[in-house]
Amino acid sequence: EADTLHTACIKEAVSGSLVSILMPVFNSEKTLRTAIKSLQVQTWQNLEIIIVDDASNDDSLAIAMELAEIDNRIKVHQHHVNQGAYIARNTAMYHAKGDYITVHDADDYSHCQKIQLQVETLINKPSLKASVSHWARCTDDLVFGSWRQEASWVHRNVSSLMFSREVFCDLGYWDGVSINADTEYYYRIITAFGQSAIAEVKPGVPLAFGRNGENSLTQNSKTHLRTQFYGVRKDYMDAAHVWHKSVENVQDLYLARQPLNRPFEAPECIKRQSCFIANTNIPYYMGKQEQANSDESILLCAHMAGDTLYGAERSFIDMARAINTNIDNAQVKRLIIVLPEHSSDEYRQALLEHCTVLVVVHYGWWLADKKDSPKVVAELESIIKTYDIKLVSVNTLVVSAPHIAAKQQGIPSIMHVRELPDFDPDLCGLLQATPALISKKIAQLATGYVANSLCTAAYLNRPEFCDVLYNVVNAHDFEVPLPQHDSPMVTFALISSNTPKKGVATFFKLAAKAKTAIPLARFLLVGPITEYVQSLMEDATDNLTVCGYADSPQQALADADVVLNLSEFQESFGRTVAEAMAAARPVIAYRWGAVAELIDNGINGYLVHYSDIDGLLLRVKSLTESKGLRDKFGNLARNKMLSEFNFNEYTKQLNTIYKQYL
Repeated sequence: EADTLHTACIKEAVSGSLVSILMPVFNSEKTLRTAIKSLQVQTWQNLEIIIVDDASNDDSLAIAMELAEIDNRIKVHQHHVNQGAYIARNTAMYHAKGDYITVHDADDYSHCQKIQLQVETLINKPSLKASVSHWARCTDDLVFGSWRQEASWVHRNVSSLMFSREVFCDLGYWDGVSINADTEYYYRIITAFGQSAIAEVKPGVPLAFGRNGENSLTQNSKTHLRTQFYGVRKDYMDAAHVWHKSVENVQDLYLARQPLNRPFEAPECIKRQSCFIANTNIPYYMGKQEQANSDESILLCAHMAGDTLYGAERSFIDMARAINTNIDNAQVKRLIIVLPEHSSDEYRQALLEHCTVLVVVHYGWWLADKKDSPKVVAELESIIKTYDIKLVSVNTLVVSAPHIAAKQQGIPSIMHVRELPDFDPDLCGLLQATPALISKKIAQLATGYVANSLCTAAYLNRPEFCDVLYNVVNAHDFEVPLPQHDSPMVTFALISSNTPKKGVATFFKLAAKAKTAIPLARFLLVGPITEYVQSLMEDATDNLTVCGYADSPQQALADADVVLNLSEFQESFGRTVAEAMAAARPVIAYRWGAVAELIDNGINGYLVHYSDIDGLLLRVKSLTESKGLRDKFGNLARNKMLSEFNFNEYTKQLNTIYKQYL
């Protein structure tokens, strides 16, 4: 054997209540046989040894499976992503059937009477809730010692905690952090049942050896054992004790396997945020989705994850929220989200509210003359298998890898199309493809299609495979009061990313024309102050203000009486237009693209022909001179958003679409 420890039973076997021994395993091939054998020869023979391999990349899983073939008391479960020892314990706890539950690490060795001594202590004194034994720490090659100067090498072993099933029913699972959760659980028991609820078995006698290799978290500088006196471990336990003292009832100490919210804050460096997928370390975040009541899982793939929340990001959040919402008692699907890059904290946290897991896989946009990376496709296939995905939904036409992974795994995929390549030369340039080639490419990728407008559906020209689902606009989030001016001035705002194709130059020209023709009109440009904007500002008239990026759509609308949309390409939806209408702002826009599906000309806003600056000026004049007209248009615009673009209707339609493929 690779190990220097050998195990033999020196006492007669005894029988009694079933004891579940939970063993998390990660890359423990050198010590795992010894650890398991020290349990197999326990005098207390009524055991189940539940091993959870935490995505090891050595022979640990093979060793565990080999021993399970020989001993039917050994049960093996596998994490396909590395989640840490305490989450692995929780997986084992979920499967445990014993009257008593304890833990054994994969690099530790136990005396053959350890389990018997601990369980008999609990059986003989029913008032006890738990027991612990003592141990001695040593290196992998059995050099004993202590990490600080003490009178003895033998200490209480909190990791040997054995407790009754009653305790599990009352207190639940371990905290899902990387260190010290066993200590937290120990004190949680004391808080719930009193100081005398835990017995120490054979104090001063080491019933186990705890081996700490070089890679052990107990030896890591940031999480070293000494940090229980200062540093990470102390900070963690201080916060845990505050939680323990704050509760009034035992049931308030219950910790779910995947709690919706943490009961107390943990240092960032011990939270679990990465996993192994397809032998690659991939950023990984546990989401807060708890209401999923369906075995069906959906993989929702984004096409970008910018630092700011523009329309693409907000539409993606809306989809995640809709999937995680129960409408008309429909089953809520388990949601796994994939982002192609790291995102801002704001975007990630918004998505984590609605998903079970969020992972980052670095897939790019497809290019006409380039194949998708086999490594990236394999990573996506691994996610599909890991989470038993039944449907892949991709939020764009510019990404192909998730569709390829879905096809290779034999499951359907949906392409949610939000682009109009025929009218977007910049997009065609990025994909290095003509509109005709793009149309041909996407026709080969997905099982079905969702268009975000009639205009987009017409571009797809695949009516038998396409559903129309307008983006949602929650009008209740846009109850933004109209600005209160000290003068009769009326503010016309352009809210955009301020690239040339958004019509910023036309906006500056319109302001210049209105300076003398409509003196009560003021113009406000909202969005990032790019180099392009700075070049235009050199000749700007004084009736135009550039105010920079707004932190939210509501803030962007706060100073606007009327909103303009002057995009020099046909938009596939027009989120800024819809949000302005939801906020009861009339909109003036070009009569093309999907914007014309939102605005009813002369009823809740105005449409003018593309690049007709005199037509724009005429509509600006009408709305400047009549507050009654502005109010009428604004109220009718908001009513349209409330009735036709509300979240409940969007969620019902999305569920109906998904049902076709699941």
